[in-house]
Amino acid sequence: MKAAMASTLATVAAVALVGCQDNQPLRRIAADGSSTSAATSSSSAAPSTSPVKPVRTPETDEAAIRALFERERQANENYDIDALVDVSCAQYKDATRAAMMKAVQPMSAMGTAQEAQNLDTVQRVPALLQQKHPKMSIETAKAMVEAWHRQDEAAYQAAQRKMLAELTVVQDWRVENLKITGDTATADLISTTAFDQYPPQTQTNHIPLLIENGAWKDCFPPPQG
Repeated sequence: MKAAMASTLATVAAVALVGCQDNQPLRRIAADGSSTSAATSSSSAAPSTSPVKPVRTPETDEAAIRALFERERQANENYDIDALVDVSCAQYKDATRAAMMKAVQPMSAMGTAQEAQNLDTVQRVPALLQQKHPKMSIETAKAMVEAWHRQDEAAYQAAQRKMLAELTVVQDWRVENLKITGDTATADLISTTAFDQYPPQTQTNHIPLLIENGAWKDCFPPPQG
């Protein structure tokens, strides 16, 4: 197979070299005796390349909306703030980010910078964190404490978001009563979420949706508290 391809490539290269021997473009003779260059003929016959807008149907809209809710479920379970902002409509993007960031505590909540330099404390705190939050992995606990020890705020917040993802379990996520009207839609979202050691909570929310820049977005206001 490789040998055959090498032979083909060699032939193509030879043809290309022959074409380069003459600086004059190849010309074609028309039926009336006139001639045109191959390049001119090809360019004049080139088809239009304007993008074709996909056709929306009720079926494609429903599939797109259900895919949006699935991305939202994954974003909630992974505590992926950027993904949740992405599925939100423009009106609530900033409010969604602010609501999600409320659960992310500053590094100072762990203790002072002076306390972070106590190696005995640094060694003991990961196990204490895991005792307090059994769903939290020891690797995430260590990452949080090490970031605190280094006084690395960005790394600390990243580890804390990983902790929140480990503590969040979406047990049920159902979309019902989906109604689409042109560029808007509504749906009932029934979700059951268990967080940390708290009992699972079930919510039913009536979600408004709309098309923005060609894509469906969730336009339900985030919690204010």
